[in-house]
Amino acid sequence: MKTLRLAWLIALVALLALVKPCSGGDASVFIARGNDSYKRGQYEKAIEDYTKAIKLEPGNSSAYYDRGNAYFKRGEFGKAVDDYTLALTYKAGDGETYYNRGLANFELHRYDDAIRDYTGAIRINARDAGSYNNRGNAYFKKGQYREALKDYDKAIDLKPDYVKALNNRKTLLAKVKKTDETVGGQRTADADAGRSRNPADGSAALRKFSRDKGSSGNPKSPGTPAKSVPSHDGSGRELPAVWHAEDAVKKFDAALKENQGDVEALNGRGAAYAKMGLYEEAEADFTEAIRIRPDFSRSYNNLGKLFADKGDFDRAISEFTRAVRVDTGDAEGYFNRGNAYAGKGWLDQAISDYDGAISLKPGKAEYYFSRGNACSKVQRYDEAISDYTRALEIDPGFSKAYNNRGNAYYRKGLLKEATADWKKKGESGH
Repeated sequence: MKTLRLAWLIALVALLALVKPCSGGDASVFIARGNDSYKRGQYEKAIEDYTKAIKLEPGNSSAYYDRGNAYFKRGEFGKAVDDYTLALTYKAGDGETYYNRGLANFELHRYDDAIRDYTGAIRINARDAGSYNNRGNAYFKKGQYREALKDYDKAIDLKPDYVKALNNRKTLLAKVKKTDETVGGQRTADADAGRSRNPADGSAALRKFSRDKGSSGNPKSPGTPAKSVPSHDGSGRELPAVWHAEDAVKKFDAALKENQGDVEALNGRGAAYAKMGLYEEAEADFTEAIRIRPDFSRSYNNLGKLFADKGDFDRAISEFTRAVRVDTGDAEGYFNRGNAYAGKGWLDQAISDYDGAISLKPGKAEYYFSRGNACSKVQRYDEAISDYTRALEIDPGFSKAYNNRGNAYYRKGLLKEATADWKKKGESGH
């Protein structure tokens, strides 16, 4: 009996010796292999390896973090947010994870969440100039220009030669001075509200991936400029000076007193409310405009854009779909819906809608730019380069197109062409 018991114990020890290395050692092997695939731009393969590591070691924060970065690179921002959240669950207080989750939330137009994430990164490292700059970008998108200015100033205080923060601050101040060209009149406010932002190509802004031993460090492409949202929002629109939006509301109020059914004035006031952050009032105005004139596609576009700005892409897509139904020639409706699809990470649908917008209005640089961004995110770099090139033919001063074409060249290994474009980006006008 003792002999049998001893034999059983020896077998158990032998089994444990085999199992134990699999729970830790093999997970590290899969992470390392995933990192190698990540560096080669093989993000799907990297995700497979990180997933295997997680199955072996569910509490490995680095595996979730690295997989989140791979999802980000594929444009699957929702999945990236989920993985960064899990990484923080197992390793709370990691500033890099807060920073990257902020980037993903920004791409999803969840600006409040992005602000909270950058604030978390700043709480951990109060001298993180990049987080101040990016939080400023999120405030900028929300129309909270004073807060954005404070963050850009702080970033510059911490890093006086921080070119992106300097440019963002300059752009912000230039925007808010253009009162006569923005909310000063009904037509301008309406036209602005009828456009939707273009998702920026910000993948190069991700910070280091694995914190495990053997990590290869920062995945940023050498020479690739970090994202600078306010410099150009992709749609080419002039953002209104929200500090003077109250004057616009008063003008539209006066117009509506004379004619309560003035759909143009309702859209204009809704646009001004949106820029003031008064989203319920804006939604009410756009909804009333639709009730009065259900065949006016601009109202659907404006309501959809409002939902997109709040990160509610499903409702935004619904409104943009209604816009193109009432007006099958509404290029902006297709463009806006394409942006909403891109915000959800549905890049094939986004490309299809950009195709539709381009077929209706082939002379719009931002349409090609947006399609180029979507193609780049699914690693169709030749098509992306073609689209950025066409955007630059239409608008030679489109700095973002130079930047993103340079990124595409870089990912194809064409360093000479990439460097030339990044240089042109610095020399171009906007």
